[in-house]
This record gives sequence, C-alpha cells and structure tokens, in this order.
Amino acid sequence: MEQPAYKRIGEMIRQRINDGVYSLGSQLPTELELVEEFSASRMTVSKGLSELIEAGLIKRIRGKGTFVCSQKFETIDGKRENPVIKCLLPGAIYEQSFASNTLLQGVCAELKETNYQTGIAFCGSEEELLAELDKAETGKCAGCILWSQQLGRFCEIVNQLQAKGFPLVLLDSFYPEYQGEFIGTDNFAGAEMAVEYLIAHGHRRIGYLTLTPDRSSLAERLSGYIFAATRDPHSVFDPRLIAVIPNVPGLPTEKIPAHQSAFLRWALENMFALPKEERPTALFMSHDFIAVELFHIAADMGIKIPEDLSLVGFDNVDCSRWLPVPLTTIEHNFVETGKLAARLILARIAKKDEQSHSLDGTPSRYQVRPLLVERDSVCVRPE
Repeated sequence: MEQPAYKRIGEMIRQRINDGVYSLGSQLPTELELVEEFSASRMTVSKGLSELIEAGLIKRIRGKGTFVCSQKFETIDGKRENPVIKCLLPGAIYEQSFASNTLLQGVCAELKETNYQTGIAFCGSEEELLAELDKAETGKCAGCILWSQQLGRFCEIVNQLQAKGFPLVLLDSFYPEYQGEFIGTDNFAGAEMAVEYLIAHGHRRIGYLTLTPDRSSLAERLSGYIFAATRDPHSVFDPRLIAVIPNVPGLPTEKIPAHQSAFLRWALENMFALPKEERPTALFMSHDFIAVELFHIAADMGIKIPEDLSLVGFDNVDCSRWLPVPLTTIEHNFVETGKLAARLILARIAKKDEQSHSLDGTPSRYQVRPLLVERDSVCVRPE
C-alpha cells in the first residue's frame, strides 16, 4: 500500500535532518516553501510537520518559525530508539544563531560515533525550563547540558539531579552551591585580550562599560579588564572611565531597556565632559548589545566610531557584524565548549557512581579560551 503523502513528506524531512541537510538548531523552510517544493497542499505539509513535532524532531516557535530540536536515527514509524543527551538553552539564544549552531556542532561532532542522539530544547520562559528539568530523569534522557539560569527553582532542581548522580554539565556561569562540572569561557582571558588589542593599536585611555557584575562571567570580565589596564605601562587606568549599568531583574540581557539606555548616555556624556586629554579613546564592553545602543548614542553626540572612539565588544552576537561600523569583539569558542561538554557527559554516564572532582576534591571547572574577531570598530591611535 502506498504511503500517504504527508508521511512521505515527513519522512523526507526527517531524513534530511538525519543527514545534516537541516542541522540541529537550524530553521526549516516555511510551509509555503515546502508546499511549492513538494507540490502538495498546505494541509498535507502541515500534517507531515505535525508528526515530526510529535516525534520530538522539530519545534514551532510562534513568530519565528520551525526549528530542528533533535536528531533521531529511526524512521517516524520505526521501533529503534537511542538514548538522548539533551541541551537546554535559553530561548534568547535563537537571537544568536551563531552561538546555538556552533555549540550544537561541537556536541554533535563528539556524539556522532556513539549510540546517543543529540536533543535540544530552547526554553523561552522559566516555566519551559523548569518543565524540561522536571522530566530530565524520565524517558530516554541520559544526561543534560545546561545553559545556566540564575533562578532559585533552577538551582534547586539541578542540585537534586546532581545529588542523584544524574549526568549533567553546566555552561556559561555557575552559582555558589553548585558542586558539579562546569564549562565556561575564560572571560578573564577574553577581557585581557580585548584590552591588549586596544593598547597594541595605540590606545592609552580605555574605558569599560558593563552590566552589574553579579554573575561569575561578568565578574571575571571586569577583573580581566582591570588587570590588563593596570599591568601595561602604556595604559592609564582611570576609575572614571568605568561605568556599571544597573541590571533589570527578569529582563533578557540581549536588550537595553529605556532607563538603561538613559544611564548609558549619561555615562558616555560624563566621560566626554572630561578634559580632552582625559577622555577615553576606546571602550571595551561586557556585551555586544551595549555597543548596539552605544552607536545610536554616539551618533546623537557627534562622536564618530572609530575615529573618535574605538569599540570592542564581547559575545559576537549576530547583529555585531551588521552595525554601521562592524564591531570588533571577543567570541566564545562554542564548538570546543560543545565538544568538551559532550565528552564530560559521556564520561559521567560511564562512571555514574563516581563524582567527577579534581585531585583536591573540589568540583571540576573548565575554561575554554575565547577568540578575537577583528572588524572595523578599532582604529590605530597616533602616538
């Protein structure tokens, strides 16, 4: 008996996912594009996609599209099932497709020759994240790679999972009570790299703009900036060139709310109200999205980038390359982070009854050195 059209379409898309044509985290063509490709009705295409959603291969996100969220090796109607190592990432990561894709590339590369599938859940709200954590021990989930969220309930559930010996690895930043394995970017080295780059381009007065450093990652970036700015004999460390932008609890860090924008404008105006020889010639920023807002403020103030003010960001978010002047920035090495996370999870699965600690008995902490991405937002400062 011939297979129904919607099943054929679903199976062809599933095969493309399995073959890597549609990579983990990537967006599928729209339904209208699939209608045209398969010469089928929209209802038929929609039904085929619905089966893939039920199978856990793809996920619809309202207002954004349909994304690949798992890799399965069996057919939709097949019986073969493989255990899943699941990546739980914040929903905002979709705005940083480079970050999500490269992290997942690293995980998939390590799991490719194993019998484990790579699963992914983009959690756009606290409720979605907690729901995923609550069901972590059920079904085929063999371990979790978690992008850290500083939430009381998140910390509570992670602590419970770890106490039970459930394999998990925390990414980005950790909270004080966490006693498991953690992988983060070497934020100290990244900040040091940014300041040294500016000094090498002749900048002596380098300012720093940051959100409140209440996370380990932000505290490390601030420490790296201060260390590099005070160590080099060619730079002048001036606390007046440091501005801490107050955080807004509950708001995503990839956007600048209005009152934070007002504070950022106030900080820049204060720096440029200094005598000319005491003003910053360059700014290093804890996040690229600060630079996005700063471009608007600088333009209003008549400050040219990079002629009057050079900029270096951190994170290499998608939009940083599309700014009026493409932004030089520090990029997380997410491929290596993903590979290391997968290796650690596999090792924890192999030794479930053993806690993985360093030789002195403390939890293992791993840092991956970031990369410098050179663009056009830094100019050479004449001596």
